[in-house]
Amino acid sequence: MNLQNAKAVLVAIQLKTYTNERTDEQTSQEVRAERQLSADAGNWHHFKLKPAWLEPLKKLRSKIRNWHYAITLDWEQGRQLLPAAKFVAYRTELAQWQNQYVAELEKFLEQYPGYIEERRRDLNGTFDRSDYPDAETMRRLFTCQALFYPIPDEAHVSARLGPEVAQAMRDSVGASNEDRLENALASLWLRILEPVHHMAQKLADPQEVFRDSLVENLRAMLQEAPSYDFLKHPDVAVALKTIETQLASVTPETLRTNETTRASVAKAAAKLVKTYGKPGGRKLNLN
Repeated sequence: MNLQNAKAVLVAIQLKTYTNERTDEQTSQEVRAERQLSADAGNWHHFKLKPAWLEPLKKLRSKIRNWHYAITLDWEQGRQLLPAAKFVAYRTELAQWQNQYVAELEKFLEQYPGYIEERRRDLNGTFDRSDYPDAETMRRLFTCQALFYPIPDEAHVSARLGPEVAQAMRDSVGASNEDRLENALASLWLRILEPVHHMAQKLADPQEVFRDSLVENLRAMLQEAPSYDFLKHPDVAVALKTIETQLASVTPETLRTNETTRASVAKAAAKLVKTYGKPGGRKLNLN
């Protein structure tokens, strides 16, 4: 594989937040002395704010993070691969998430002064006012943004570094890209095969009850997957065509009422998972 004609960018999601835990050295010393513990036995940590007050923002960050990984392919730690065909959709949905995040943050900030006073009472002598920044500073601690980067290209390494250094860098970038492309391809195969694997499991037992979404999810995947196959991998095209003709063309009602068709589709789904479940020699976790 190579990136010469690849149409994709790298994207990193940043979801920064307020650090809500602090080591209380005084309490730590008191606990160690009372229990006769060594100095390296541990420390006492306390929450500056009640975790429940930050829970809505925490849950929303989790949803945003899950969405981010669902719409991108694996690349490397901290950066995901976003096909160019998905760029506009990503930016549009991100803006919607950001609006939700700002709205939830404003709800929190409305209550923030009262939270500080409540913690002043709760924490008794361990309360430290410097743990609580003013509202504007607190607002800046919460971020929800995406950073976009070009995919590293060995052809762009400058020869001005010297021929030996430049060549070593080109080789390094090229090798790294190959490894990361394998990650992206494995991620794409997982996206394709998850609904196929689910169908194989559900249909294998003639008595198993399933919903229409068993087929609908498969058809939705077929609509989405081509935009992620920016490298135009031949096996991907073959697999998608096979899934379309052998699995997605059958209605849920036929699968419920025709035992022969159900068994045939279950067998075809299982075969597809077995055939394409080890792209790049890496076994996909489909359990």
